Amino acid sequence: MNRDTVREDALKISRFLEDQKCQDVVVLDLLEHSSWTDFFIICTVGSKAHASGVLKYLNDFLYDIYNDVNIVVNKKSCEKSWIFIDCPGIGIHIMNNESRDFYNLENLWYMAEKLNYQS
Repeated sequence: MNRDTVREDALKISRFLEDQKCQDVVVLDLLEHSSWTDFFIICTVGSKAHASGVLKYLNDFLYDIYNDVNIVVNKKSCEKSWIFIDCPGIGIHIMNNESRDFYNLENLWYMAEKLNYQS
């Protein structure tokens, strides 16, 4: 997959998460800083039920993008405070407020450029 395609996919996924009422959606460009992924998407959900709903619709959305790639998410992960989905070149972090504040991934990856997914 070429980098421009992965970037566009990351931005599409971010807009989708915003449409699903996820809060503080951030896209980090990690190409220069990570050997195993190009982008992180980080967002916050308000509850376990919200996380469950987001995952349900996100799974279908990801299938439309990666119809030849098997994206697997453990349905029990909705009970956790941090859900990670590994897509080709993209890591998606769905977190509750407490986990997001505690792990502060944006600070950990402070050197990464934040992309504007709303344009």
